[in-house]
Amino acid sequence: MVKSVQIFYLIKKHISIFIKNIIYSDKLTYYPEEERKNRISIFIDNFIWILHFHHANEFYYILGFDRKNYTQYRQKYINGRQCRKIIERKKMQVSNNSKIYDIVIHDKFIAAQYMESLGFPVPSTIAVVYNNKIILPKSDEEFPLNFIITEKKSLFEDCICKPIADWAGRGIFRMQANDGNIIINNRNVTKNKFKDLFSNSKYIIQEKIIQHEKMSKLNPNSINTIRLVTCFDNQTVQPFSAGVRIGMEGNITDNWHTGGILVRLNIESGLLDKYGFTHPEHSGKKYERHPETGVKFDSYEIPYCHKAIDLATNLHKYFYNTHSIGWDIAITKEGPVFIEANQGWDPYIHLVLEDNFLDKFYTYFK
Repeated sequence: MVKSVQIFYLIKKHISIFIKNIIYSDKLTYYPEEERKNRISIFIDNFIWILHFHHANEFYYILGFDRKNYTQYRQKYINGRQCRKIIERKKMQVSNNSKIYDIVIHDKFIAAQYMESLGFPVPSTIAVVYNNKIILPKSDEEFPLNFIITEKKSLFEDCICKPIADWAGRGIFRMQANDGNIIINNRNVTKNKFKDLFSNSKYIIQEKIIQHEKMSKLNPNSINTIRLVTCFDNQTVQPFSAGVRIGMEGNITDNWHTGGILVRLNIESGLLDKYGFTHPEHSGKKYERHPETGVKFDSYEIPYCHKAIDLATNLHKYFYNTHSIGWDIAITKEGPVFIEANQGWDPYIHLVLEDNFLDKFYTYFK
């Protein structure tokens, strides 16, 4: 019964995407300045797409497939499910068909402790929360959850709370606790609401990063991070693709799936490309400047970019059972800081950013 309901809603979702792609083509386009296909051609594109890939194309417009002279779109696209299968297959090859190693990356607390033990920069872990109790790993002390409110050393004066095993920026919030007052994402909350936030998941609490001035200039409300994918190529680790994620609308996270802007980062030059993109499920637009801060993206220099890439390729060697990793890297005035490592990185991010994504993908994931 549950599976039937899921299938029903999945079919409904794809029918909705298909209809929207046809009816709202002028509203959905990312390239209004270019000559575009007529509605009949767009209908044919999307209908053939469903026959070929067995799903509606949510990324039809962000990938510019509605442009009049863009005819090779199916040759430049890989189905997300197929892409993830290839990524998983390569991971299993490297790990000798074992999933036991997955927890080292998937668990944010374990991953942070592991990276820190190797001498790589990570945010300081203040506490781990589960079962209505809090553990301080540096002192090995254990307290009830209420300790966050009552403690007198200002340990939780300004920190970031993340579900230990979630992804895509879900469940992350900023917490400021001092003198019995609790502020979550810049809003005062009651003690009951505070307890509810921690009731349904295990959390890691880490220090709030103070980002580099140039990263803050892009958007001061969120920690704007580099998303870098590295992968094993024979016996060496290579950088595959990179972008910078920039927050929007007061969100504390920069995640693309929660409304942030995604801009390609040139690995060789350390500079941003001309355009930033928001996810089709959000505003679904292309920008040359950040719409809130006005910062121009084209050739904007990301500080410590090459150092971040060098550190990531070196760190990946210690995750020797994982073929590819998507790193979330913050930039402080002292240099790069590794926020997270993701083995289930989102291929769509890099499909949007890289014109030659498919060629590069098959080179490293063949």
